[in-house]
Amino acid sequence: MGAAEAIKGLLSAISGGWWGMWSDTNGRRPALLYTVLGTASSTILLSFSSLIPLLFPSLLLPTKTVLTAWLVLFTLSGLFSSTFTLTFAYISDSTQDSRSRLAGYGMALATFGLSFCVGPMAGGAVADWDAFVLRYNAGDGGGEDSRTREEEGEEEVAGEMAGEGEAIPGAGSVGADFTSVYQEGVRRVLLLSLVLVALDVIYILIRGITLTSLWSTSRTLNLPDPFQALRTFNLDPYLRCIGSVTFLYYTAVWSVISSLAFYCNKTLGFGPGRLGELMSLFGVCTVLAEGVLVRVAVPAFGPVRVAQAGLLTFAVQCAGFSVARKTSHVFALVTMSTVTNLVYPSIAGMVSEKVGKERIGETLGAVNSIKALTEGFGPLVFGVMMTGMEGTGWPGMPYLIAGAMSLAAYARTRDLKKIEDLGYLSEKYGGSGAETGG
Repeated sequence: MGAAEAIKGLLSAISGGWWGMWSDTNGRRPALLYTVLGTASSTILLSFSSLIPLLFPSLLLPTKTVLTAWLVLFTLSGLFSSTFTLTFAYISDSTQDSRSRLAGYGMALATFGLSFCVGPMAGGAVADWDAFVLRYNAGDGGGEDSRTREEEGEEEVAGEMAGEGEAIPGAGSVGADFTSVYQEGVRRVLLLSLVLVALDVIYILIRGITLTSLWSTSRTLNLPDPFQALRTFNLDPYLRCIGSVTFLYYTAVWSVISSLAFYCNKTLGFGPGRLGELMSLFGVCTVLAEGVLVRVAVPAFGPVRVAQAGLLTFAVQCAGFSVARKTSHVFALVTMSTVTNLVYPSIAGMVSEKVGKERIGETLGAVNSIKALTEGFGPLVFGVMMTGMEGTGWPGMPYLIAGAMSLAAYARTRDLKKIEDLGYLSEKYGGSGAETGG
């Protein structure tokens, strides 16, 4: 799975700039449609694989075949991981000033944070409903005592899910029914995912009729250039500086995100319930930062200073994770994400202020490509370091390295003002749609 994530990140880095450039000439609407379908292809496969046997029992596919196909589609979905790039490009098309543009960026990212809160809870509720009914009918009643027994018996439940024949803790004689209940719960979640994908596609098609910026009558097709992102940043010192900030910061971010759940489980004994609460808190912080705070902070202080505040806060947060030994410490540190989540909309704001609208999709795509590259590279390298430190007296030490990378990104942002004073951007990227204000 780690290799699949790394390859997916590499494919996303290769294709990100291409989708932005393609949408600049062919329209945002078709690009959004293709990327949504491509990104959701693995989910669509699992949804249909769970529904087809109900309609056509003779078409039942081996589980191994389905999972192999899912892994392939999941990996290839990296070629379509540009929905945020295209959304930001559309926002740039539809807004006239930096204040409204940054507010739009924030709302787009806030919806991601909201989905982080609602999605896991909704999926868990849909999947576990029948199991809850079984426990309730068995006499547990779903009270506090039942919850305690469930938390104490997480390993027994996991064993049953894996087919090891363990009974549900506290469920008495209904333990034998858990496998069928679990499978039905998974099928229900996949069906819900399929419905959401269909609604997303329908919304793009219907809204696209009234949004002229999403549509273009001219169509061109160029093959993805694996070096497009690097070439975009190499052509201009200002963009090159932004690219280095993005690389340093998001290498650290993905390193922390990919390892924090495992670290909390091993070091602090977090179970699935506590980890879910932690992720929900992160989602709330994301909504607050990118839906509310970005509208105030960036216009008041400018995108560069807000990004710098986020980078410094992330460095402090990483240092805290490295020494955290209590649940309350981790939850308090996660609340700092309210500030760190301002970094990406600030970076997008810097790009949109300096780059002409005719190049905004290409440039944001290049930023997304660098970000996607770190999504595979960061966890791979950081995972090796975390494994090496496991069992030592300081298992969180690698988080200091992530914090140091954030400080290095902060140091690079201090060069942005110097580069801007020299009169850059280049003519190619500083087109007629670019703003001159910083």
